[in-house]
Amino acid sequence: MNELRMYVEHLFEGRVLSRDVIELKEEVYGNLVARYEDYLNQGVASDDALARTKASLTSIEDVLGHATGDDVLVEGPQAGGPVDQGEIAGLDRVEGGGAASQAESQDGGAAVAETEADGYGAVAEQALETPSASSSVDASSGAPVPPAQAAEQIEDAEGDRHRGVEGSTFMKWSIAALGVFAAFVLLGLGLRLVTGATRLEEAHTDITASVDAIEDEGAAAPSPQAAANPGHSNADDAIVVDANGAITFDGAPADELVASVVNATAADIEAYADTDLADAAAVEALVRALPLASWAQDVDVTKGVDVLSLAYRCVPDAYDGDSVDVALAYNAAALLCAMPRVNEVRVTVTESDEPNEESCYAFTRDKVQGSYGCMLSPDMMSASGWQQLKEGHLYGRKFAEHLVEAAERL
Repeated sequence: MNELRMYVEHLFEGRVLSRDVIELKEEVYGNLVARYEDYLNQGVASDDALARTKASLTSIEDVLGHATGDDVLVEGPQAGGPVDQGEIAGLDRVEGGGAASQAESQDGGAAVAETEADGYGAVAEQALETPSASSSVDASSGAPVPPAQAAEQIEDAEGDRHRGVEGSTFMKWSIAALGVFAAFVLLGLGLRLVTGATRLEEAHTDITASVDAIEDEGAAAPSPQAAANPGHSNADDAIVVDANGAITFDGAPADELVASVVNATAADIEAYADTDLADAAAVEALVRALPLASWAQDVDVTKGVDVLSLAYRCVPDAYDGDSVDVALAYNAAALLCAMPRVNEVRVTVTESDEPNEESCYAFTRDKVQGSYGCMLSPDMMSASGWQQLKEGHLYGRKFAEHLVEAAERL
């Protein structure tokens, strides 16, 4: 659904699209499509189904606020959907509250113990100050006290002193128990550290043995291509370059078109940095320095003050459609970097087996910059900038497909 794709792009417009946010965007798009199809299966008219689907998610703020790599819920007619992120957030708050209550309970218990200990001490101190049986004078009035009453006061004081001693003993045992518990905790941490160090040492030994084995077998020296491409093998990427320069795309050997993108460098177009759209010859030469150059035609700089138009006609159908998407996504970024005053690159593509069937795309600066997550300007035309564009984004799984699909014009 191209219209749903554009709607999702609108929801994420202005966001710095890191890899996590791009994955979140695709998750939202997939859920909206599933919901739209459910409406259609229920007999809802397509226009009404589309309107209801859009109305179900009008803001991406809550989704971005709770996105942690879990499934994203788009409320819809399906039963048994993914867990609502709001519920997860609520659960976190409950669990956090429980932890806080537990901490408060522990603090409260310590305060009560301290208060009780103070009370026991006060009772003991009062008992020590109570007159003995041999005294016959009231401490407050100075009047004589009968011997029996004086004996009762001494007995009460002795009981209070005994209770104070018991409270003090309880506190001592409590402190001792806490000390033993702390010792066990420290012992456990020490054992973990020792175990971790042992595992690290074992891993280091295994790696050393592997390296020694490779050296003994006489590993071949890397090819010139491997020297230019030191290797990129992120397991989450569609395009992978190993240390010997071998390129795979979605797990299979890459075709020549993908290889031309991988081997392209900023130096290829460095001479065309800051090219003005009015310089038609320079623009033509820039286009010819990029992948797909063999099929580039109709380079037109007259469509507007900030619009470049070109076509790639009769592209061999032997090239996989995903490979063409990779080349288009790379070329769009390279052209916008080299020509900072261009805000839109319009591209028409035809294949050799169907030369009259055109696919049209409009790569706008805002959309392309949002996908790559950076400003596209001559400042990016360096080894590090190109690495960020390609290895950080373009090589990602379905990155080019989503970028080209968002630029497609029906």
